[in-house]
Amino acid sequence: MKCQIGTNKRDVEFLEVYLKKLIRKYEQLLELSPHDTYLSPCDDGKIVNPEDERVARLADDYGFDGSLYRDIIVDDDLFSIQYAKRFRKKIDTIPQIIAAVEKPLDKSIIHNDAELLTIPQVARILQCGESVVRERDKKGLLPLPIRIGGTIQWRKTELEEWIGARCPVREKWELMRQGKEVA
Repeated sequence: MKCQIGTNKRDVEFLEVYLKKLIRKYEQLLELSPHDTYLSPCDDGKIVNPEDERVARLADDYGFDGSLYRDIIVDDDLFSIQYAKRFRKKIDTIPQIIAAVEKPLDKSIIHNDAELLTIPQVARILQCGESVVRERDKKGLLPLPIRIGGTIQWRKTELEEWIGARCPVREKWELMRQGKEVA
């Protein structure tokens, strides 16, 4: 899964622009008939679009099942009912992919300059669920957090040092930080 905010924004921008483009094409498609287009003798009427594969790849990268999108980009005859239905499904699926891309922006991205980490960020570092982080905190198995107005945060540097010390319980960690002898 990608974690860079700039990348997420660019991906969302691409998806939004592509969605608008698809909507315009879909509206035009509804007005077309086979007599409105010219297909060369070599052309079998199939439509191939490399942007579709990029959308499916982005879906995979951000935790949305890209195969759901790939299943609806099968090449069909331009004037078949299946083509129009799949075109509509593509339009309906892209907002779900956009939501999957935007989701990491809200939770567990750790900025390089971040000094305090939230529960979702700590969960990502410890590779466990947020409820596990809360439970371990209550049991005194994590370093002492900073509690301000209902939010719980940990100092990034302290958490890294704690992990480097092999994750001792809170009491032992506090003694280690104070430089006292630990049995």
